[in-house]
Amino acid sequence: MDENPLEQQKSKIDVVREEVRNSLGHLFDEKEKLNERVSDFISRLEVYEREGLVFNKEEIIRGVKEGVLIQDRDTFIAHFLRVLEPFIIMRVTHSKTFKDIEEKTSREQAMNDSDTLKLSEVLYVNFEEERVDIHLAPAKDFMTKEKIEDFKQDIKRGLVKLAEIIKSHPNVKEIWASSWIVAKSPKRLEELGFVVVGSISEEERKEHFADEKRPVSKSFMKREDFLARYGNSE
Repeated sequence: MDENPLEQQKSKIDVVREEVRNSLGHLFDEKEKLNERVSDFISRLEVYEREGLVFNKEEIIRGVKEGVLIQDRDTFIAHFLRVLEPFIIMRVTHSKTFKDIEEKTSREQAMNDSDTLKLSEVLYVNFEEERVDIHLAPAKDFMTKEKIEDFKQDIKRGLVKLAEIIKSHPNVKEIWASSWIVAKSPKRLEELGFVVVGSISEEERKEHFADEKRPVSKSFMKREDFLARYGNSE
């Protein structure tokens, strides 16, 4: 017999709670990341409030700060589960609001990272000694039938801008692009001139795509090919 809507919702909340429990365990085991994650969460509380989510911000902040001091793993996890319970529930009852907030915040963080250069609304890059790594900021709001052409044009504008930049950086030999879009639509990257290599390694996922649940693949283009296509080079 199928579950009724309330039972389905409760089941979803239980799943989210277990996901949070596992994340808290990993966070306790990697305590060097704890303060950064807590600061990030507290900074998001104002955004949650602006979007109409209802919770006791002062109580949440107090609980989070108390939790940081706990040294026992099980006590740490149990404490944070109590503190975060309102958000665990709202992730199910207000799932769209949460997804929209987290995507927007992730995109803004990516674009404002001091180690990155913004090329367009959805495209940013990291420079290494002899290569450039292109990344797509989370852009679900662009991935609709009405906006997909704008999305494609925004990518091309970013690539043209990158071509102008690397003209004055002769040390750059290759341009790499890694994204879930490469994995899902490799032909789209090939149409842009990239050679699709395949899935990223576990090390690359942990370092650059820890929060991405979808498959991620990578592709590349040689400098001369990139400039010929996007830099109007002779």
